[in-house]
This record gives sequence, C-alpha cells and structure tokens, in this order.
Amino acid sequence: MTSHIRQPTARKRGNGFYRVQYSASENGSRTLCGAPPTDQDLGWGDGRYAKYLAYVTCDDCKRLRRK
Repeated sequence: MTSHIRQPTARKRGNGFYRVQYSASENGSRTLCGAPPTDQDLGWGDGRYAKYLAYVTCDDCKRLRRK
C-alpha cells in the first residue's frame, strides 16, 4: 500500500458565536498528488522531518512537499 502526504489545513478563524466550516479541499483530507487518501498517510506538518518522510512511498508527494 502506498502512503502519501496530505495537504495542509486552511487557516481560518471563527469568533465566539460562529464555528468555522471547512470544505473537503481545506480540511486536510486530500493528498498532495491527488491520489485517494489511505489510512497510512502522513500529515503536512510531519512531512518536513526526514525520519517521517522515509515512510512515504509516493515520489510525487515528496517532490511537491519540498517546494
């Protein structure tokens, strides 16, 4: 099974009354390369560390994360 890196979560701020609503493209559930997500995907923040990046098998995600 291939593992990917997920897109970063959007930075939205709500207030005390309204809760922030995220769409599917903003909540971090999509992968960088556009492949369907799997159970073993790595988060955007953890993708900057080499010890976690060794578990990612998708070369497109690694290349896109380095940009």
